[in-house]
Amino acid sequence: MDRPFVSINMAMTADGKITSAAREEPAFASRYDKKMMDRLRAEADAVLVGAGTLRADDPPLHVRDPEMQAHRRSLGKSDGLVNILVTATASVDPGARFFTGPGASERIVATVADAPA
Repeated sequence: MDRPFVSINMAMTADGKITSAAREEPAFASRYDKKMMDRLRAEADAVLVGAGTLRADDPPLHVRDPEMQAHRRSLGKSDGLVNILVTATASVDPGARFFTGPGASERIVATVADAPA
C-alpha cells in the first residue's frame, strides 16, 4: 500500500449525529467500536485531533487495549503514536492529555502562520 494512508473511525447514530449538543462521549459507541478504534490506532503511525475535540473531550490518543498494544508491537511499531493537533487559534489547554498524556512518541501542533505563540 502506498503512503500516506488515512483512516477515520467514528460512531454515528442512524440520523447522522456523532455527539449531542453537550458534546459528551457518545453512549451509542459499543465496546466493539472502541476495540476497532484501538485496532486502527495499533496499525497507524499517528493519531490526529482537532482543537475543538481537544477542548471538549480531551481524549486519550494512544492504544488503550492491552491486546491491541501487543498487536502493535507484533507489527514492529513502537508503543507510542505520533499525536497531531490541528488548531487555527492555538487556544488549547497546555495541561491537556495531548501534551501530558502517556504513549506519544512525538507531538506535533499544526497551525496557521499568524497563530499566537
